[in-house]
Parts: sequence; C-alpha cells; structure tokens
Amino acid sequence: MDIFCCEVKPYECLNMKRVQFWLRIMKEHSLFMKLGFACSDVELIRQAEEFYNVFEGFEKQSCKIKRDEEFMNFVCRIMVAVKNIFSFKRHVLHLIIECEIGGYNYPLLIDHISREAMYFLKLLQKIQDGEMDSPVDSIVSDNVFWLRHMADHARFIAGLLDPSERGFVEQANAFAVQFEQLQLQARDLDSMLWRFRPNNDLIRFEMDATKATIQIRDFKKAARDLISSCKIVSLIPPLLADHVLREAEYFLEVLEQIKDEIHNIDEPIIMCDY
Repeated sequence: MDIFCCEVKPYECLNMKRVQFWLRIMKEHSLFMKLGFACSDVELIRQAEEFYNVFEGFEKQSCKIKRDEEFMNFVCRIMVAVKNIFSFKRHVLHLIIECEIGGYNYPLLIDHISREAMYFLKLLQKIQDGEMDSPVDSIVSDNVFWLRHMADHARFIAGLLDPSERGFVEQANAFAVQFEQLQLQARDLDSMLWRFRPNNDLIRFEMDATKATIQIRDFKKAARDLISSCKIVSLIPPLLADHVLREAEYFLEVLEQIKDEIHNIDEPIIMCDY
C-alpha cells in the first residue's frame, strides 16, 4: 500500500514517509511472530494479532494527517505502541531462550526485530525533539545498525533455504561474512573518529558499504522473484522475502543521506553506538 502525505510541510512529509515505512515493518513483524508460534501458544498469538491490528490502524490513519500538529500528536501515539511491541518481543525472546515455548521463531530473529523496534523508537524521539538534521548519530552508528541487520538477513536466508539450493546458500553465507566484516570495520571507525570529523577513510568505507548493499539488494530481489514464482525451494514466505528487500532499499536511502551529511560537516562530531 503506497501512502502519501500532501498537505504537511516538506520536512514533516519526509518524516512521515519514514514513519510509514516503519509502521509497515512493525505490522509485518507481528504477523511473522504469529506464524512462528506453536498452535498451543494461544495468548501469544492473540497478542501478535492485536499488535498487527494496531499498526495496520496507524498505517491507515497516516494518510489522513494534514497538519503538523496532527503529525506530532500521531508520533506520540505511535511511540506508546512501539514501546509496547518492543516489550512484547523481548518477553517472547526470553521465553524462547529459557525453553518455555516452542514454535519456529529463531531467538536471533526475535532479537533482530526487537532491535528494529528500538531503532524506530529512537527515530520517533528524534522527530519529536526536532533533531532530524543532526548527523551526530547517523554516520557511524547507522552503519553499525544496518550492517549488522544485513548480515542477520543473510544468515536467516541461508537457514531458511532448502539445503539443496547450494548456490544460493553459499551466496547468502558469503554476504553474511562480508557484512559482519563491514560492521566490525564500522565499529573501529566509531572508536577512531570519536569526537572527530569524518575523514577520507570513512568516505571510502561508505562507498564500500553502499556497493555491498546494492549487491545484497539485488540478491534479495532475485530471491524474492524466484520465491514468488515458486522457482526456488525454501521455507521463506514471499512477504518475508519482500520485507528484507525493502529494508535493504531503506538502508541505501540512509547511505545516500549519510553521504550528503558527510560533505556538509565542518565541525567535529560525536559518534554514538547502538
């Protein structure tokens, strides 16, 4: 579903598009969790369905926002729901790792989607505080977050493909190693550039990260198309394949924004971490 905001300021419209992206992600997380629960976990299934309805409702409401004041009030209401789904995800994770529930939800997958809820919450907080133009926590920390998530995606894909799909499994594992190495490099840069300005090494790193992300985006697109046309053997639902593709495309938008911010920075910056 494509949703557009037309009557708010351009600044708010950009933020609304970000919010709409994450509302859909949270909604789909609820569905994926529900599908992974054992049939006997009736209460968890009910809660997942409730979260799905909440975020679907926010999606529908988002296209009706016409004024900045309405948008900021909307952000406040979303923050409550995101805090709640974050707590739900962490609760489910703890149940899984303590072997209190079964089902088919990977512990790392639940940890992964809980990190995304926290990322969304921080985005909403920045929108609320009016700090969206600040590059302080978007240069290295965004890389650390997204590179880790691209590596996670590759691991999940490799684990959900049928073992007979040896070529695709090998490609997915290679992407996982590549993004794990990039994430470690980002953490090193985070440490070296603390309270300093971006340097040529960071610029080169951003180019490497962008190149790798384009490659995994293309891999995910090919996998999604094959899954949708039943030309690959896997346990990956078409919606999940499309979900991780959209996140790679979002990361490419983040990288483009980071490139612009790097060229506009004259003062030393403070690097943050997730």
